[in-house]
Amino acid sequence: MKSITIIMRCIYLAAICFAILLTIGCSQKGPNSVFQGVWQGAITEDGETSPVELDLQADKSNVKGTMKIVGGPGKGKTWVIMHPEIDGNMLKFILPITGKIDEESVTFELEIQEDQLSGSLQEQGGESLPVVLSKQK
Repeated sequence: MKSITIIMRCIYLAAICFAILLTIGCSQKGPNSVFQGVWQGAITEDGETSPVELDLQADKSNVKGTMKIVGGPGKGKTWVIMHPEIDGNMLKFILPITGKIDEESVTFELEIQEDQLSGSLQEQGGESLPVVLSKQK
């Protein structure tokens, strides 16, 4: 009878330990999570300013998202970001303007600093435009 009680206590303790470990594991965020969220800003080209919104989902191992023009010329256009790469506090991705990676695609290189992503977008022809996005709360 005593051995059954000891076994039951061991099973009970193991179940508690498992639940604690599962809770800790599920609540941990990876380093990529700082990029997660909705970022808003504007891109100005040839005197025309287009407000944009970058919506990023990130976990421990990857990042995905969309960029949408939310005002001005092209309002409502949305693209899925392609080939996202995170290296420390730098985020790089390609925006396929035509829906596929080609000569119309642009490359974003952005650095995170607190609640701001700043950097540039590089057109295939070589023109570089500044980009500053702020995280929305």
